[in-house]
Amino acid sequence: QMCIRDRIGSGPGCSAGNLLFLESGPYAFDRKLGYGVNEFAWNRLGDVAYLDFPFGTGLSESEDGEEVLKSVGAAASELNAFMIHFFEMNEEYRDKKLYFACESYSCQIVVKFAANYISNGKKIEGIMLRSPMINYRIQSNWASFARSLSKIGLLDYWLHSIILFLCRVGIQLNSELMIRALCDPTMEQIAAKAHIPCLDNISNTRCYDEEYYAVYRLVNNGTVQRSFGLDKEVAFTVCNTSVSYYMDVELKRGNTKSLGYLLNKKVKVSMIFGQNNFMYNWVGGEEMANSVEWERGEEFRTKKWKSDNCGRRKEAGALRLTVLNKIGQLMTRENDKCFFNELVEFIQANNS
Repeated sequence: QMCIRDRIGSGPGCSAGNLLFLESGPYAFDRKLGYGVNEFAWNRLGDVAYLDFPFGTGLSESEDGEEVLKSVGAAASELNAFMIHFFEMNEEYRDKKLYFACESYSCQIVVKFAANYISNGKKIEGIMLRSPMINYRIQSNWASFARSLSKIGLLDYWLHSIILFLCRVGIQLNSELMIRALCDPTMEQIAAKAHIPCLDNISNTRCYDEEYYAVYRLVNNGTVQRSFGLDKEVAFTVCNTSVSYYMDVELKRGNTKSLGYLLNKKVKVSMIFGQNNFMYNWVGGEEMANSVEWERGEEFRTKKWKSDNCGRRKEAGALRLTVLNKIGQLMTRENDKCFFNELVEFIQANNS
């Protein structure tokens, strides 16, 4: 097997280094930079590449001096160019099964790339979408989600629901002003009124900032960078806000058409949400998955949840939706065994 691990992440613009050093890499680091062997490392299942893209993310730079890419299409094209170059340099992987994994908004880029890649006669076995934000209009349900948790009152629910409705109108009208003024700021206001300490994990007050800072210190070490093969030191940032700023409005307009295309082509798609994730919550995730138009969509929508000790899931054809219990965004750090088991089942599953 071969797994390609992408992590533009929340923004986008966040480095794959977060996952390599904190979650799914061969060694697990803590906030004091202590480390040990990771029993649930992804490379126990196959070869894994962690990609910092688009350029400007993590340690990646543009050769012509351009700061960042500014569109989803350009980022998808860059990923396609990388794959062509990768197989030219590593022919032994051409006949391996190819998987991609993505998180948050980056899944829009990976799904768009994958649809184009498949349409050009190439082969992808499957894509794992972790806390994906594919259709913001459907998934911007924070007022109703906070209300369902009894964390905001009825008045706040109605007030913020109206503002989020206007946010969706702004997306429909392609109004950058409305999107930037109403969408994410309203989500943050709801979280504040609901006394949710961490958007990534509503039961975790640290929000992983200390862990991210540890990665920042580690990767900015000159010795570490030279061990990566860099011929000069690069200023590493955990998340590049310029990448996030330029792509934010376009990503808010995301849709599920490419997902439907991949499912009809029998590409395995696994969507995984954490039960305690507020920003990318599972309720909006289920609504988004139900909205995908494909040949077995109605069958998927009527499927019942099946539960076990790790969480609950439902699936039909090539689509699998999973909610893992009592965890937020950093799934592989908060419950590494359950997430690893989910990954194993995803790779072994029949995509018919």
